[in-house]
Amino acid sequence: MKKYEQYKSTGISWLGEIPENWEIDRLGRHFTERNNKVSDKDYPPLSVTKKGIVPQLEGVAKTKDRDNRTIKG
Repeated sequence: MKKYEQYKSTGISWLGEIPENWEIDRLGRHFTERNNKVSDKDYPPLSVTKKGIVPQLEGVAKTKDRDNRTIKG
């Protein structure tokens, strides 16, 4: 892994030092939550796995409310 020439303290005990030219910022400032609701009748439910996103797997926990899904995009 590449070593940086200079580091600075973050003031965060679990993080320690970071390269001098890096900045620390709250993750939430870079993303917004989407709440677009859709039905799984129109968009098939999916499962997130180690191999990626796949059609919903058998035996996973499912909600009864099929019209209350959130769509990405």
